[in-house]
Amino acid sequence: MKKYTSVILLIIGLIVGGLFVKQFYAPSIQQKDATILLKSVRKVLKLVTVEGEFSEDYNQTNIKPITLYLPLPATFNFSKTANIHVTGKALVGYNLEKMTVKVDDNAKTLTIANIPEPEILAIEHDLRYKFLDESFFNAFTPKDYTQLNINAKNAIKATILDGELVEKAKQQGNDVIDVIKIIVEGAGWKFVVEGQNDIFKN
Repeated sequence: MKKYTSVILLIIGLIVGGLFVKQFYAPSIQQKDATILLKSVRKVLKLVTVEGEFSEDYNQTNIKPITLYLPLPATFNFSKTANIHVTGKALVGYNLEKMTVKVDDNAKTLTIANIPEPEILAIEHDLRYKFLDESFFNAFTPKDYTQLNINAKNAIKATILDGELVEKAKQQGNDVIDVIKIIVEGAGWKFVVEGQNDIFKN
C-alpha cells in the first residue's frame, strides 16, 4: 500500500506544482511524501486561473476656478484634459495563503480547507497619451501624471469587477479541483473540501 500512496501523492504534487507555475521534485523516501506535498502547496501562494487583456480609452478633466480682479472680481475656469489609451493584462485567480491541505495516509484522504474567493492578483498596464490640453493657470505636474497612471489602473480594475473575468476564474478553479479529484478518487483515495460552498463545486 505504501507504493500506491507514494505514486498518488507524487502525481498530486506534480499537478499542483504545474498549475502554480512552479515544480517541486519529491525525493524517493516514501514516508516523507505527505510532508513534501504540503510544502509544495504552501510555498506557492497564488493560483492564476484566468488571464485577460484590456484596451480602452480613459479621459480625465480637471477644472480649476481662479478669481481675478479686473478691478471687479470675476471667476474664470481653467481646465486641463487628458485622453489616454490604456492597454493591460490582468491575472485573476486565488490567493492561497490561508488555504490548508491535509493528507491522511492511513485513511487515504486528501482534505482541502479555507479556499478563498477569486480575486485580481496582478495588473500590468501601459499608457499612451493621445491628447493633453492644459491651461496657463492649470498645467500638468509630475504628481498629475502619477495620479493619471493610478486612475488608469483603477479603471481596469473596475472593468474586471464589472465583467465576467472573475466568474470565469471561478469556473476555471472548479476545473482545477475536478482534475485533482479525479486523480485522487481514481487511485482509491477520498477527496474532501471542507467548508465547501459556491467557490468550488464538489
